[in-house]
Amino acid sequence: MSTLKAPQAGDSRLPDDKDDKKIGASILSKPANKSTPARMRGFLEGYAQTGRVNRASEVAGIAHKTHYRRLESDPVYRRAFEQAEQQVGQMLEDAAVERALEGDTHLLLALLKRFRPDAYRERVSADISISLVDRMTAAVERVRMLRRHDDSIERAG
Repeated sequence: MSTLKAPQAGDSRLPDDKDDKKIGASILSKPANKSTPARMRGFLEGYAQTGRVNRASEVAGIAHKTHYRRLESDPVYRRAFEQAEQQVGQMLEDAAVERALEGDTHLLLALLKRFRPDAYRERVSADISISLVDRMTAAVERVRMLRRHDDSIERAG
């Protein structure tokens, strides 16, 4: 498990609030207090590295409920979180490809279906549906014949 540290004000990966104004990298619409942007930025970085809300909350020193409240109420934060989710998705995809190449055949097949759907998708034959229609038509005809036969017996008897 990787060890993450809480973000520091001088950390080059986490621009401080002054940098936010310069480069438009704000992740919050309205920060509640001075430390909130750095903590939320730390949360996003932790999430991008681990893909785990609880671990990112722990690293950033925020309650996971804070993340969920911001996600619902702050469109700027929501966009920043969506970018972090994209990073997590890429990280998971890279790990899956690595495992597949190391011999996980089920995972390999799933990835081939994703990346080469024309060659590896599951196919269902159209003959099945045609065959089913033919069978249903024949069954209806048999029922009609039985009814005619029953009617002719009743008339004769």
